[in-house]
Amino acid sequence: NSNVSGSRSPSSVSVCWALRALGANGVIVVTPDGSAAHNGTSAADAVDLQTALNYAAAGQTIQLAGGTYALTGELKVERGRDGTAEASITLTTADGSYATLDFGGVGTGFSVWGNYWNISKLNVTNTKDGFKGMQLAGSHCVLEQMNFYNNGNTGLQVSGLSTDNKALWPSYNTIRNCMTFWTSLRVPASSLSGL
Repeated sequence: NSNVSGSRSPSSVSVCWALRALGANGVIVVTPDGSAAHNGTSAADAVDLQTALNYAAAGQTIQLAGGTYALTGELKVERGRDGTAEASITLTTADGSYATLDFGGVGTGFSVWGNYWNISKLNVTNTKDGFKGMQLAGSHCVLEQMNFYNNGNTGLQVSGLSTDNKALWPSYNTIRNCMTFWTSLRVPASSLSGL
């Protein structure tokens, strides 16, 4: 609207943000057949893995049921989805067995861009030709007891983007008791590496 002097009158816009909290007692339950519509409070109410990664908060544990998770795209922890030094975000299995992230030769792998994540007891396998099994791009993360095999490129790569400011490059990460193998079955020797 214009007033007589030709200036505009002030206006306001209201914005409402809806935040979603998943899980109960600090645990988000994930199963291979979990649903984005669920809340991750129990096996009957389990969410899918990508939904858990999207909404996990500092101090929470994403607890995967053992078994195979059939994935057809990219699995990603976005930059800014962070734990803290005092309260990391943990991704592991419920019973100490391994969960297998199987990309079926079509999915493009698992990337972690968040900081302060502790990830363990995962097999990462069968990414699309030319795609790494996992990219760790966050900082202050711990990867432990993980296996990377039969992927379309490097099993595990610790890197960010060449266009990022150095302050965003991954640092202070720990990789412990992890294995990468069978990479040479699908990757040309010129680009072969495990870690």
